[in-house]
Amino acid sequence: MPVYWRSIAGIVTAAGSGMTTEIAVCKLAMVWLGADPDALSDVGTITSSSTKEEVLCNLVYDSCRQAVLEEKNWQFATRQIELNLAAGTDEASWDAVDITGITAADPVVVTAVAHGFSDGWHVKISDVSGMTEINGMIVRVSSKTTDTFACYQLDGSQFTAYTSGGQAIRCEISPDYANGYIYEVPVDMLRPVATLPEGSQFEIVGAGDGRRLLSPESDLVLEYIADVTTVSDMPGHFKRCWAARIAAELALPLQKKGAVMRNMWDHYAQILSESNLSNARNVDAKKMIRESSPSLIEGGWSD
Repeated sequence: MPVYWRSIAGIVTAAGSGMTTEIAVCKLAMVWLGADPDALSDVGTITSSSTKEEVLCNLVYDSCRQAVLEEKNWQFATRQIELNLAAGTDEASWDAVDITGITAADPVVVTAVAHGFSDGWHVKISDVSGMTEINGMIVRVSSKTTDTFACYQLDGSQFTAYTSGGQAIRCEISPDYANGYIYEVPVDMLRPVATLPEGSQFEIVGAGDGRRLLSPESDLVLEYIADVTTVSDMPGHFKRCWAARIAAELALPLQKKGAVMRNMWDHYAQILSESNLSNARNVDAKKMIRESSPSLIEGGWSD
């Protein structure tokens, strides 16, 4: 059932039905807060003439949408995809670059003119003369410049001095290593739900576009909750949860009363509990590895 409000001009308007835009969702949140929905005309673009309500909605409506999406296994937001191996999983996919210098320091710094590597990449070192201890190591690139890069947390202060030669080639995690296969993560993924084969162990490392999924399984299929942004693709019960979350977030800055804030959070919890769950598989949390990879943090492997 829609919620109605009467504007200052006496016009009766409905909120809660036919919500097809972000501003309509925010207007419903204002109704539940006892604020004036007519104070909202644009929550997507903030200017010097924007109202306080518009500024606050702009700050929270997107993060609230994502928070509600992550609360449950929403059927409309559930995606399933066969993952692709991340570029560089096979070292043969990349061209080697020549090394012209390596410092015996902490951390080791490698000189390789116009190497093209990025921070966070893994690089295999080979064919070095003098500092032979580094041959065969896979190091993590950090503090890169155009012609140099540091080997993250690799202390080479006791290494033999570099004399000449050597090559560096991008070489990400492969099945030869304990962490198994490294896959690209869907750009729209908010959180994983399950994997096939069912119960497969995995971990997600990195952040943003640099996220990668590691698993001992080949040919991995991932079920996940997607970051759905098109309001018309969302069912009504989700949009009501979204509006309730906005109302809960904005209760204190708009109404200045802790009791109102508590009431709005209770309201949000109630609407969320009434929403329909998807038929997604239940996942044994003990079989999911979600921590950062200590191997990546510590800086690499050696053959």
